[in-house]
Amino acid sequence: MQLNSSLNENFLCVHSSPSPKKIMRSVKRLNVAVLFVLLGLFIFPSKASAQCPPQAGRICVDGNPSDWNTVNFSVFPVRTYILDPFGSGVVDNQFDGSKDFFLADGTGSGFLKWSFGQTKVKGDIANAAAVLKNGILYFAGDRTSNNGAAQIGFWFFLNGTAPRLLTADGGDFAPAHVEGDLLVIADFSNGGNQADVIVLKWVNAGGDQPNTNGHLTSTNIVGTVAQNNSATYPIPIGWSFIRPDYETNEFYEGQVNLNGLNIPNLCFSSFLLETRASPSVTASLDDFVGGSFAVRPSVTLNSQTVCSGQSATFTATATGGLAPLSYSFNGGAFGPSNTFVISPATNSGPVTVVVQGQSPNGVGNCPSTMATGTLTVSQIPVCAIAGSNVICANQSTSFLASGGTSYAWSGPGSFTSATAS
Repeated sequence: MQLNSSLNENFLCVHSSPSPKKIMRSVKRLNVAVLFVLLGLFIFPSKASAQCPPQAGRICVDGNPSDWNTVNFSVFPVRTYILDPFGSGVVDNQFDGSKDFFLADGTGSGFLKWSFGQTKVKGDIANAAAVLKNGILYFAGDRTSNNGAAQIGFWFFLNGTAPRLLTADGGDFAPAHVEGDLLVIADFSNGGNQADVIVLKWVNAGGDQPNTNGHLTSTNIVGTVAQNNSATYPIPIGWSFIRPDYETNEFYEGQVNLNGLNIPNLCFSSFLLETRASPSVTASLDDFVGGSFAVRPSVTLNSQTVCSGQSATFTATATGGLAPLSYSFNGGAFGPSNTFVISPATNSGPVTVVVQGQSPNGVGNCPSTMATGTLTVSQIPVCAIAGSNVICANQSTSFLASGGTSYAWSGPGSFTSATAS
């Protein structure tokens, strides 16, 4: 807009000149100047011309990792960050002969599996993060070397598929894929800054991608972007890396628009960032980092011991979930209070609670698993006293209490005792 404004002002100055020849010379000089300005804008883009300036609570997919710093990242209610083991000689979990179209939740041929070992340097992931906001899924990650072209994959699982440890050497992935799981493949060929992106969907059968056993099919999802850093940037505050800065093509970020996909809910959603051997859909897989979104809250409940007839207060403590949270005690209606009072308490027994939060896509709610506390009601004892209570002056007497487990005596002359007799 500033360039157009300058052009208009220059042309106004030219038109105000009394000499036609001077006008033509001025126009030619101006055209040459404009040409150089345009070349500068396309060949040497300026950071000042960024279309997405930094702003709290926003992720700009522009190759600049600063948006993923701890302060800005913590603003998003639905988020997850994973620090993955990285570096020379460091043992890390990695795919073991697996491909994206393999099944999950099983062992043997055709199932995803992983093992511990040394990851290839150019595919070694150090950090991975993801954010869900307004139906947009943002993701970011890195690799410890920018040698050669990079191929990045990002899985969005609807049912919480994640790596599972089976033996000391590795494991598989569970639970199984469900229809609608999304795979984003970003190909940064020849170290390019802007990726070629495809978004595929998992189907149980009938997929249109060749040689994938019918499990992957194309989509028409819009709003997908993937970009890596074209300049040197500091690593985000809160992340760890082999050096303080990212060299070019070591940081990656992207986004996928989930709106309009008719996803029932995102309560069990998880993600997996992976490096791939090639841009092919059937490429072998290398390193991975998996994590879940804390959209399904967890909850604990205290226990109480009271005397019969007293009141007992139970307090539920929730972790995670997307506000506002609501609570259901003993199968009752959900409400905003995290406390539950039984008054008067007469019988011992369990007390249960379930907490639920909103689903990130606004469809339904995400309930926790049930937590249980215990109410213990101690019956009020019937106290009895045996002994002679009629004596002469200066004589002594004794009393024996029964019916309880501990006693507190009081009597004439400020007499006290804590024994049964």
